[in-house]
Amino acid sequence: MQCAEKPQQTQNTQNSKVREKVIRKIVHGMALHPAEPLTDKIDEKIPLPLNSSLRALSFLRGDAIISVGGRGTGKTREMLVFSSLYTGIPIEIFEATMINGHPHQRPETMFARLHFGSMNKDGKERVVWGGAIAVPVLNIDEIAQLPKEDQVLFYKMIEYGVAEYSFYSKHIGNRPTNATANFGEDGSLALTRELKDRFSLVLEAKYSGMDNSIACLSYENAEKLVAMRLSNPQISEKALQILVDDSRQDPVGEFKRFISDRANLLKSVEPLTDDERREAVREIEAIPLAYVKEGNNGKIAINDPQLIISALEAEINWSEKYGVKRAEDGISTDAHDRNYVGILVKDNFSVRSHDVVFYAKGLAWLAGRDHVDTKDIRNILPHALAHKMEFSEEFKQKHINDARKDALPIYLAERLADRLFENYHKAAPSLKKLLAAISEAEESGDIERIKSLRESDYDHPAAKAIIRRVQNEVKIAEFYGKIMEDSLPM
Repeated sequence: MQCAEKPQQTQNTQNSKVREKVIRKIVHGMALHPAEPLTDKIDEKIPLPLNSSLRALSFLRGDAIISVGGRGTGKTREMLVFSSLYTGIPIEIFEATMINGHPHQRPETMFARLHFGSMNKDGKERVVWGGAIAVPVLNIDEIAQLPKEDQVLFYKMIEYGVAEYSFYSKHIGNRPTNATANFGEDGSLALTRELKDRFSLVLEAKYSGMDNSIACLSYENAEKLVAMRLSNPQISEKALQILVDDSRQDPVGEFKRFISDRANLLKSVEPLTDDERREAVREIEAIPLAYVKEGNNGKIAINDPQLIISALEAEINWSEKYGVKRAEDGISTDAHDRNYVGILVKDNFSVRSHDVVFYAKGLAWLAGRDHVDTKDIRNILPHALAHKMEFSEEFKQKHINDARKDALPIYLAERLADRLFENYHKAAPSLKKLLAAISEAEESGDIERIKSLRESDYDHPAAKAIIRRVQNEVKIAEFYGKIMEDSLPM
């Protein structure tokens, strides 16, 4: 019975070879696409740009991310450059297979069509799958322009790794997905709620201005670098011809073999292999949220990052008025609930929003730290929440005229994170005291002490949630223990 991850011993991440390779990719990306200002860094000691770092981490795990930004901010070019840089596949292939979102797109023009020649020849129906199914990274430009009925197809690709056309389906597996879009005037994305929830992060492409670390490098020079390092028109043409050759029985399979058999598609680019990606993810996931460090009086358990996640979940997903958070219930007017961030949003904290844990660990990994810091959580939260949360009108009106440097939804998520951290710092002493009491009771087997805990003795929703959880665990353990006793033979 545990109510939290036990503090762990930390491990050194600075000597990781795959980490060094990923950092080189991020730095190279800054030269190939000099559009990201360095005002947002992952760490003071490791001044890697936040957006590029998050994009790299999403590639490692095969997640879906969405970039927003005005015209001319380079968000489309960025996803193509990074797709080529990380896979070692020529950029022309990603340009040709990118799906362009507009209201008249249909599955036949995006990723599949019927082979009418086969039907005329032998009367058998056959599907020809397109390039968007074959490439190792899916790129979708202006995804919000696609009709809602087509958006469900991408939901299934991201969630299940399955492409569907008519009555046919093809398993394509988990793969990185990049999309671009723009927030509407009301700060929303014109995507189905289910699809928005499948995008782990939202990033904002911005004009670099003069604060770019390589401002002296013009876009013209960057394009020359792309042409030298990421371009191979001859190989790209041969590969793409395979996809449109109807005489082949399995053009997608032959295309994949063609690009995988040529390790030097781009001689100046060393791709991140699947094994390296898996190794990186293992190293990242091994970084603890709660850890032990040496203090003046012995070992000290540090669990603030973990508790902040618990506080966010509890503040958003629970209210005194309605209990479990439901979008249809509206914003709580309870006086106690008004103290917490749950009143700032209309919907709940999705289980998928726990991606914030992986990305917080990922930032610590890139920074060479052996533990997650609270600043990692703070850096991730706006990007993990802004596109998924529907903010209350009261909260939007309060901040809509604020001076800000980010898109309104991201800015609102930042203000939500600020308030969450303020609440947490006030509640942290009592939360830690509660966890210590539960840990002592568990170690000594004092179940009655756990049963005697009262939610009314604590103010923060996280404390109440912790008590409910451990007491439920006691009830379940007792229930199944009784069943086992009754079922033992005499």
